[in-house]
Amino acid sequence: VSRAITVAGTFSLFAGLSVLCVAFIYRYVPETKGKTLEEIGAFFDGEEAKRLSQAAELELGDTTYLVQKN
Repeated sequence: VSRAITVAGTFSLFAGLSVLCVAFIYRYVPETKGKTLEEIGAFFDGEEAKRLSQAAELELGDTTYLVQKN
């Protein structure tokens, strides 16, 4: 078996599986960019999935950043 599967065959198999994985992710994994953690949690819990997919943009409040001073 090791002689039948060469280095080129191994890389080809990996490339093929990678393409299939990218297609699966593109099709079935929802976009979470711009959503709050609460919205993401509700979506994956199955609560209000329709409402979240049609929700308007959320106005975000002020953000505080902690910066380490040298």
